[in-house]
Amino acid sequence: MKTNSNRALIALLFMSALRCTAITFTDDEARPVVPHGALSSGSAKARPAPPPAAPVASEKSEASDEYLFVGFDQLAGFPFKTPEIDVGPAPDAKLVADVMSQVPDSVKKLDGRKVSVTGFMLPTKIENGLATEFLLLNSPMMCCYGVTPATNGWIVVKMAKGVPPVQDVPLPFRGRLHVRAQWENGWLSCVYQLDDAAPAKPAS
Repeated sequence: MKTNSNRALIALLFMSALRCTAITFTDDEARPVVPHGALSSGSAKARPAPPPAAPVASEKSEASDEYLFVGFDQLAGFPFKTPEIDVGPAPDAKLVADVMSQVPDSVKKLDGRKVSVTGFMLPTKIENGLATEFLLLNSPMMCCYGVTPATNGWIVVKMAKGVPPVQDVPLPFRGRLHVRAQWENGWLSCVYQLDDAAPAKPAS
């Protein structure tokens, strides 16, 4: 069921939008991506959705600087059901355990690892024309067509130094991956977060 993934993602984007309301963009600056149909139905004619893009694959080898190449074929390669409940201020321990029980041990072992991962950017926080927080998605379907993936199909990325917002192009980033359930406004918002992120070299 996509409904609760939609609710979680909309809550995340809404809170991010509040942080961006004071930002002024010039004609020369990149603007944050607004997913079609994610926050309002609108009256504009929707573009037909193309076939889903193939997930970015994992690499078995490690980079020379000890960053492990990880792909969404591993991170999003298992069924994931988002809880159908608003947990209020905080979830209880049983709910957290139930959510994380869906994540394979091979993925849980990535918690705390330095990784490099490639995906499609959906900015959620813009500072001085640069994206400092964004979702890294397993396909461009959310960025361009408002098709919400399962919660394990995106990573919340946080950067000290932002990068220009870019859409429709797979981008590699590296940082420390956290595999843990996080809630926003009572709804599960993510199970992956990449901290201290920076642009990375593509997997070879």
